[in-house]
Amino acid sequence: MQRSDEIRRFGRARMGSPFQPFDKEMESKSPTFFVSSSGFYHSLSMSYPEFHYTVACRLHSAPEELWPIVSDTNRFNFDTGLSSVEELRDMSTLTNARRRLKIEFLRIPIIWEEQPFEWVQPYRFGVRRVFKTGPVGEVRVLAQLQPGASGGTTLTYDVWARPRLALGLISIPMVIGFTSMRRVRKVFPSYDELVRQGKGLMPEAVRERLSGNGVRRLQTALKALQDQSFSGELLERLRDLIATGDDFTLSRIRPYVMADFWEVDRRETLNLFFAATRSGLFELRWDILCPACRNSVQSFSTLSDAKPETHCDTCQIDFRANFDAYVELSFRISPSIRTVRDTVYCVGGPQVTPHIVAQQLLPEGDERTISPLLEPGRYRLRSPGVPGSLPLLVDEQTGRQAIAIPLGPAGWPPEELPITTHPELQFRNERGEETLFVLERTAWTDQALTAAEVTAMPMFRDLFSREVLRPNEQISVGTLTVMFTDLCRSTALYHEIGDAPAFGIVMDHLEIMKGLVAKHDGAFVKAMGDGTLSVFRNPLNALRAAEEAHSTLGVRDSENRPLMVKVGIHTGPCIIINQNDRLDYFGSTVNIAARLESLSHGNDMVISSQVYADPEVFDWLPLAPWTLHHTETMLKGFGEKSFPVLRLTHRSIDS
Repeated sequence: MQRSDEIRRFGRARMGSPFQPFDKEMESKSPTFFVSSSGFYHSLSMSYPEFHYTVACRLHSAPEELWPIVSDTNRFNFDTGLSSVEELRDMSTLTNARRRLKIEFLRIPIIWEEQPFEWVQPYRFGVRRVFKTGPVGEVRVLAQLQPGASGGTTLTYDVWARPRLALGLISIPMVIGFTSMRRVRKVFPSYDELVRQGKGLMPEAVRERLSGNGVRRLQTALKALQDQSFSGELLERLRDLIATGDDFTLSRIRPYVMADFWEVDRRETLNLFFAATRSGLFELRWDILCPACRNSVQSFSTLSDAKPETHCDTCQIDFRANFDAYVELSFRISPSIRTVRDTVYCVGGPQVTPHIVAQQLLPEGDERTISPLLEPGRYRLRSPGVPGSLPLLVDEQTGRQAIAIPLGPAGWPPEELPITTHPELQFRNERGEETLFVLERTAWTDQALTAAEVTAMPMFRDLFSREVLRPNEQISVGTLTVMFTDLCRSTALYHEIGDAPAFGIVMDHLEIMKGLVAKHDGAFVKAMGDGTLSVFRNPLNALRAAEEAHSTLGVRDSENRPLMVKVGIHTGPCIIINQNDRLDYFGSTVNIAARLESLSHGNDMVISSQVYADPEVFDWLPLAPWTLHHTETMLKGFGEKSFPVLRLTHRSIDS
């Protein structure tokens, strides 16, 4: 094949063993992929032949470039004309992430049991479906991406189907062999072209679906956003997204994903979505994510409706929602602007759980070797129902190329294993029962906007504080950096220059602090007299804000009197509460930061050992104009406990 649109397609019917999932030709091409049999298969009638259809095409892009869009089976099923699916929640008899699903075809309910998808990123994925109703008995799918010697990819898509009823002898060639495969022939080259154009996020724009009222509301909201100084280019992209974006994108918009796709600043994009939501273009959507599969198990329009204790049907685990990682904020287009269908076409493909780089279902006593393409970093190998996991460190310099990983009754091997970026991993199932091997990245994506992060953002706090939590409801939001500041000699200032001038200086100081906190990605929580409370997700940003506060306020004086600020900074877990329609912070971390501020003398910072231990802070301090003084002290309200603290004084003062 010489061109990307040169495609071969054929179909055949053959008899064969039910325990031989692929023909010999395909088996030789894919020795590391196997779709397991289950007891349910034996109920299928063996009197009907198996149909096999193949589409193969030469694509310009590399497998790793194609993988995010080609393996998005939810979108692929929609693009190839398949019906939306409904997941049947009675899964008490299902194991290893199997699912029971249903579609309506010509008003006839078709129910099947779907085995877990198996894949090796970025080279292959497949699935086996065994039907309980309808004319088809079994369907197996395998997609393979073979890198070309001179670049590009040869993509092969195989479908095997066996009838359950005689009607399947007619419906399989018509529906799968002709209609579906004809659409598949068009979809993969179109995906390749989208990847080459850098348009992998939204494969195909739709015709504008805005109603007359929706058009007017959109125009009014965009004008209001323009008046808020958002750039015209960013507003035009927002308008195009709303008017022509597909339903998949508009039903769950992740602002950091959009910012990266648009190649614009994340914070500016997020603030635009906040303002657009307040203008009526979007609605907030809070998703509680399962810590294992990381899929949304519950969605709410307000965070106060979320239940901390929840359950994942797929993983069969109960867990408590951790707002630091397991609760994510996204946006959904408002129905008053445009109606979108919140439909699902696939529930288990590789892009449903993109952090999982390989997943393999091994029968009892089986072994299998895979060779995924990995990025450097930390991974883990786990299995549903097996306690613990096996940590893996991907390092091209120190990692091992080939490694055997047995899983027996005692569980996972105890030590961390170093592997290369393209290893040969041999999985051995010695447990005495079928086992699902799951290889996944441990790091959560930085494109997720967590509840802990968003509640510490100034614009969100200004626009949505009262809508997040019920009055006086408390929620743990994970680790934050808390900064207290206080204006030195403010009482003497009132006495020396009078109430009105002193009050003006204090107010100016508070406005300066608000601006500096926002500049360094913090949230100004409240003013307390002439003191302030702010929170930051990043400890270094707190130090930078304090440093700039010293330099800015130090040159603002009244009658040659520079202003001095005391600063205390501590990092630790915090509790957030809706108090008087504002989000406030409480807990030991807040109390310790307040005590540290009381130890400050002015023109310095007092930080805790937890702040100092942050890697970014540790690297920044030797390059910054600050001298460190280590000491230990007891803090009021914490008994006889001694706290290690550091006082940072400016080198110009020390000299």
